Amino acid sequence: WVWGGFIGGGERGGGLGDGAPPVFLSLRPRPRPRFPALPKLPRMVSVQSTGCAPIAKAFELGSRFAEPFANAATMASGIRVPAAVGDFMILDAVRESGGLALQVEEARIREWMQLVAASEGIAICPETAACIGALERLTREGWIRPDDKVVVFNTGAAQKYVEVMQCELPKIDITRPVDWDWLSESS
Repeated sequence: WVWGGFIGGGERGGGLGDGAPPVFLSLRPRPRPRFPALPKLPRMVSVQSTGCAPIAKAFELGSRFAEPFANAATMASGIRVPAAVGDFMILDAVRESGGLALQVEEARIREWMQLVAASEGIAICPETAACIGALERLTREGWIRPDDKVVVFNTGAAQKYVEVMQCELPKIDITRPVDWDWLSESS
């Protein structure tokens, strides 16, 4: 069986910084007290936004080291790492697991945040939304099969990213009487 290990979410580099290799190493098959060894190493997937994707670019090029990503810009600040110190460890771990590194469309991150909020009731962070985009893509392409077990790490929350959320609220002019009918229609 296969696990698709999606590294993403949160403030610690979205799993693309120093946290990814230790997570990968901890999943290697070996005896552990109270926990059975995994029968085989999970496939790890490193997910980045098109706005900042040095690891994904290096993976595509077959490089062991990532070049700094010029003009990095993404709403997913936890994966806005234009020059990862542990780039070679991430790329080695991903390759050793039979996984891959990819980039997803920056413009769709809000859409994936809303999809998870609507379908699961979880207000995920933008970094995890990027992972949902990768999950969507890899499922569509057949890289992830319906019987695969997939883990998506969510270590952040939408509430920490108010600058990312777009919310159109009605504005009330305090110099005029309140129009209660208009307010009830707006909600």
